Amino acid sequence: MFTTADKIPDAEIVSSGDAYLDSAIPIYTRATYTIYGPPGAGKSNLVLAYCMTAIQVGHNCVWIDTEGKFPRARAEVIAKTRGIDGWTSKLLYARVKTVSELKQAVSELAKLSVYGKVVVIDTIMNPFRQDRQYQGLKNLAKRQQELAAILGELNKFAYVNNAVVFTVTHSVETVMGRDKHSGGHVLAHMTRLLRVDKLEGSRAVRAEKLPDVPEVVVYFDLCDYGVCAHRRS
Repeated sequence: MFTTADKIPDAEIVSSGDAYLDSAIPIYTRATYTIYGPPGAGKSNLVLAYCMTAIQVGHNCVWIDTEGKFPRARAEVIAKTRGIDGWTSKLLYARVKTVSELKQAVSELAKLSVYGKVVVIDTIMNPFRQDRQYQGLKNLAKRQQELAAILGELNKFAYVNNAVVFTVTHSVETVMGRDKHSGGHVLAHMTRLLRVDKLEGSRAVRAEKLPDVPEVVVYFDLCDYGVCAHRRS
């Protein structure tokens, strides 16, 4: 079970396709990240950029879709702009609706003949909202336990296969009027947090809880190349 420190595997940086974003907020393999924010902020489009870049350099991407909103039109634009041929055969897609289907999809990740370098679950909390047995405060403990088990499997997959996992979720308003991610303490403690917001004339991604990365904000636009980050004037 134990090894020496020189044998600890190194993580790799996974590119978004934008050098400025990659430098300011590096995303590493062997980890699970949560991308959260309000509807329409650009969460799915941000993780799509990482997915398409992985395909461009010869890897696969796995996309677990719980809302039926895979941004195929955007993917086609990015592929055409970057000259990525045959991208559809490199993207492994699963449409799931219930918590049990989500658990099955996560368990099947390890059985794929070709592992995905980038795994996306968009959105991870939607099956819990749709499944009556997990709804309401009375089922909070059960919901958190199931979520912890799923995240545990995802973290294991990411580490063993030198991959990165993105879980996407919406932000919710608390009783104190503050905006935070859905998923509670489990999501906060078991994943690395990035918040995406739509601002006037642009979008922004904030590193909220990343090891060795300060709390930094990077502004970006959705462009035909994927995401185009910039310093805000």
